[in-house]
Amino acid sequence: MQKIKLEINRLMNLFQKDQLPDGSWDYPFETGIVTDCYMIILLRLLEKEDETLIQSLSNRIIKNNEQMALGRFFMMREMEIYQRQLKPITLYYSLV
Repeated sequence: MQKIKLEINRLMNLFQKDQLPDGSWDYPFETGIVTDCYMIILLRLLEKEDETLIQSLSNRIIKNNEQMALGRFFMMREMEIYQRQLKPITLYYSLV
């Protein structure tokens, strides 16, 4: 059990050392909000009461989620416009 606690502390120190001022990590495997979500879960499970970090991660999740939602909205809007432009062409060829 002592080895496990030592390893957990070692990893936590490593992550804290690598952490950027905005609460994020600049690892090449960063996949959007998933890493931040798991970090919050991990901090809660380990009962680490670092509310500043958790708030920072939460804010970043909200910001990224809003940006992704906005991107999806514009993509859906573009598809809608594109489909409207295709309808007259499709109708014409179906009548020919």
